[in-house]
Amino acid sequence: MSNVRRVYVEKKPDFAVKAKELKHEIKHYLGITTVEAVRVLIRYDVENISEETYKKALYTVFSEPPVDDIYEETFDYGDAKVFTVEFLPGQFDQRADSAEQCVKLLNENEEPIIRSAITYVIEGNITDEQFAAIKKHCINPVDSRAIGMEKPETLVQEFDDPADVIIFDGFKDMAEDKLKELYLSLNLAMTFKDFLHIQNYFKNEEKRDPSMTEIRVLDTYWSDHCRHTTFSTELKNVKFDDGFYRTPIENTYKDYLNTFSNIYKDRNDKFVCLMDLALLAMKRLKAEGKLDDQEESDEINACSIVVPVEVDGKTEEWLVNFKNETHNHPTEIEPFGGAATCLGGAIRDPLSGRTYVYQAMRVTGAADPTVPVSQTIEGKLPQKKLVREAPHGYSSYGNQIGLATGYVKEVYHPNYVAKRMEIGAVMGAAPRRAVQRLNSDPGDKIILLGGRTGRDGIGGATGSSKAHNTKSTSVCGAEVQKGNAPTERKLQRLFRREEVSHIIKKCNDFGAGGVSVAIGELADGLRIELDKVPKKYAGLDGTEIAISESQERMAVVVAPSDVEQFLAYAKEENLEATEVAVVTEDPRLVLEWRGKEVVNISRAFLDTNGAHQETDVEVEPGQMEVDLKLAGELYGMRRDSDEWYVIYSRRRILEMRKEAGRRCLAAFDIGTTTIAGYLLDGADGRTLAVESRMNPQAQYGADVIMRANYALEHGTEALSMCVRKAVNEMLGSLAEDAGIRREDVFQVCVVGNTCMHHLFLGISPASLVHAPYTPAVSERLVLNAGDYGLAVQERAELIMLSDIAGYVGADTCGCLLAIRQDQQEEISLMIDIGTNGEMVLGNRERMVTCSTAAGPAFEGAKIECGMRGAAGAVDHVKYEDGKWNYTTVGNKPAVGLCGSGLIDLVAGLLDAGMLDENGVLRSGQEKQGMFILVPPERGGNERGVYLTQKDIGEVQLAKAAIAAGIQMLMEQLGITEDDICSVYIAGAFGNYMDPVSAGKIGLLPATLVKKVMPVGNAAGEGAKIALVNEKEMLEMDELVRKIEFVELAASADFQDHFIDELGFETGE
Repeated sequence: MSNVRRVYVEKKPDFAVKAKELKHEIKHYLGITTVEAVRVLIRYDVENISEETYKKALYTVFSEPPVDDIYEETFDYGDAKVFTVEFLPGQFDQRADSAEQCVKLLNENEEPIIRSAITYVIEGNITDEQFAAIKKHCINPVDSRAIGMEKPETLVQEFDDPADVIIFDGFKDMAEDKLKELYLSLNLAMTFKDFLHIQNYFKNEEKRDPSMTEIRVLDTYWSDHCRHTTFSTELKNVKFDDGFYRTPIENTYKDYLNTFSNIYKDRNDKFVCLMDLALLAMKRLKAEGKLDDQEESDEINACSIVVPVEVDGKTEEWLVNFKNETHNHPTEIEPFGGAATCLGGAIRDPLSGRTYVYQAMRVTGAADPTVPVSQTIEGKLPQKKLVREAPHGYSSYGNQIGLATGYVKEVYHPNYVAKRMEIGAVMGAAPRRAVQRLNSDPGDKIILLGGRTGRDGIGGATGSSKAHNTKSTSVCGAEVQKGNAPTERKLQRLFRREEVSHIIKKCNDFGAGGVSVAIGELADGLRIELDKVPKKYAGLDGTEIAISESQERMAVVVAPSDVEQFLAYAKEENLEATEVAVVTEDPRLVLEWRGKEVVNISRAFLDTNGAHQETDVEVEPGQMEVDLKLAGELYGMRRDSDEWYVIYSRRRILEMRKEAGRRCLAAFDIGTTTIAGYLLDGADGRTLAVESRMNPQAQYGADVIMRANYALEHGTEALSMCVRKAVNEMLGSLAEDAGIRREDVFQVCVVGNTCMHHLFLGISPASLVHAPYTPAVSERLVLNAGDYGLAVQERAELIMLSDIAGYVGADTCGCLLAIRQDQQEEISLMIDIGTNGEMVLGNRERMVTCSTAAGPAFEGAKIECGMRGAAGAVDHVKYEDGKWNYTTVGNKPAVGLCGSGLIDLVAGLLDAGMLDENGVLRSGQEKQGMFILVPPERGGNERGVYLTQKDIGEVQLAKAAIAAGIQMLMEQLGITEDDICSVYIAGAFGNYMDPVSAGKIGLLPATLVKKVMPVGNAAGEGAKIALVNEKEMLEMDELVRKIEFVELAASADFQDHFIDELGFETGE
């Protein structure tokens, strides 16, 4: 009978987020619409645990009773289809590992064994083929596999004793053809030229045959990941082809060669290579005395500079470290673990330099994540899976270690379909006094600190240095390291202690290469005892121990006299620490296993980094892009006429004509409520026609939050199609009004808030409604207009201006283009008053931006008599001499309040003394908690126009959010209201809002009232400018990268300001 206990844990329906997301993906991504319900259960198998501890663990470790349902041994799933997914043997299972640690806290005398898996239940009329597609969607073969429902007899694993490391008999004298056979059979990252280099070394210097471990260690040591062999390849016979950019590229290269000859004038060991091209500018700056703050060290860690820091009134020297890490290949084949370890790896380099990491950023590249799964390239994961799971992995690691990622940018480009880009960057710092940079002396000890060694990560350095094929995702599982954030957090805590940091002479992290590289780089001479390396499980051979890249391990060099003290410090932090190597006088890398030397290689040979590689270079500068159809038309046009006209955009030819014809441009500002469209003459930028209409997305929700929620529940198709249809119809009307053909429109520019931007493109707004509230797409996009349903010239471009941050969208980018605050000496404030309340403050020196959740009150929503600025809306209100006067849009009978009228009315109530400082309404009218401005008998409807106590509360929330946002931006720049010279109010609302009323209610600081300048639809104007002035559009791209986004969501200061601004100034 099995001693294993089984537990299933399922989120209660209201909390089953993963199940709901998977159902949505199956329906809208896989196109399987017959799915009726999806359940996701976490499965735990548990052994070596007492009944008492098991009962405690059920509701404290395995589940949270308020949100989870728990089932022991089995559960009812009726006729549904079921499958279970577990990690491959040898892969790190953090959920199981954490559960084991938590159970040990319940009873420290027990040694439980826990395995976890995920069980999926799919209900509905699903065919076997559809079920297989769902399983493929849920299982990444790189690290996981499907298993059955049967329970194992035991979780105790038996491992075979590994065989001795093999020797390649006859290697040194092997004929070249036989050597090539061996090379190909080993699937190495090195070139065959490197392999010949190794044979020559062992034949002429060692006079023996190498072991398997020596070949694998050299392959790892010389891999592109560890030694950047591609970047160190000598570039010869550099040739520049003709092209548009040939002259500036060739001149820059000549400048490099001139600097090369000056910097290396006394050296003959240097050559032109990509690495030198990247570094020579810094070497030139250093030679010119401009990098005096750089910290130089033999340790291979992060970039380090020395800066003065004021601490408690005293100036100290601190080390500031910068490090970025690419994890393209691991994230491509296993997005969650690859992205998590990208951040973990970036942290480890400054950490090994004994600095504490404070901040991170993430820059990624992906192809179109909206394409159907059926279009996924064979052997690769779907782009949508990469785009969704990689951020989860990155944020999961950061959340566990306690590191904030304050800047995220995802770049979308078709070329990333070949391989994803995943970059993590961090900044760390520590007092200089706490860090020693010393040499490793003979007799010094090497201590391995942190996690244990397993098969995960074996071949990671070489795997990321190889070319890959369609089978990579099924055979590269071991290459993906699995980070353990809690262990790295312990390492951070240990190294932050100055008494610990001060006794470390040298340190290296276990990134690429494992023991052989991490310890191998610490001294010229080393003897490493692989048997002492702590292992996750038995069965690892000497080669696996030498090159495993299991994460969260550090190698530190300490003097023999400090070993015991260091081990004691590690124990205080609950970190495993083991002495595994000693520094020797003989400059050789020696690895022992089972009492035998499995590696014994000279340092001089290791440092050759393999055979010298050379390549010729041909540079192809950019050319004009011409498609085949246009090329085919060219011959006929040249035959028929000596003169023809070319319409082009940047490097792309859009059309060739015999006659000049018309060239028109169209700009659209897609607002939550209204879409504004403009048709321009491409020759001189004149506006030929204007049109506006209601945004048809309103049928799916009055504001962006409601529409985003609809998209998450039902998909983006309905929202995208209706707004594209509206824009396309407007294009037809604009063309008709201007007397042109649709085919004369060659460029369309669209701006809108981030939600409107995403929905127009058909991109899910999920990233906008979940922390950290970042756009899925932020860069300016140039797309084919026809692909988005716009019937214009067949090659016409669709330009989507940049989104700046989560709720600071392309419409704000358009406003900046129209106003150009960035070119002004004086500091100015731009506000787009709406649901999001975007604002930008600054001048040419510095600009900051934020978005405040003002709510839709000023757009007429959530106000009982609220409405947009249509006929009959009360747009202005005055309280004078005890009388109320008002005007309406179109001079029609009053039917409601628009935003400007609402602000005037609240200001009037304050003037009349009917509102107190807390916003309590005392109108003196018959109905308490209500002020009737227009009785029903004088209005244009049966209810009249009135304001309630609840309405005033909505106004308080809206105006406080905007006022608090202004305060936060001023604090960010370190200025006061007196420093602001102009206040631009964008949007049609700004044309009607009375600044005096806005100041009266506290929407704007009183001192800014006289500085207000309404700028109308600045977003639309910016879209027009982008079309007619490419230089300004490109300048805006640069500004968007520099502008500082102030996140208000989790700011305690914002909350304080918000509360302070809720009340009114009554003058009492």
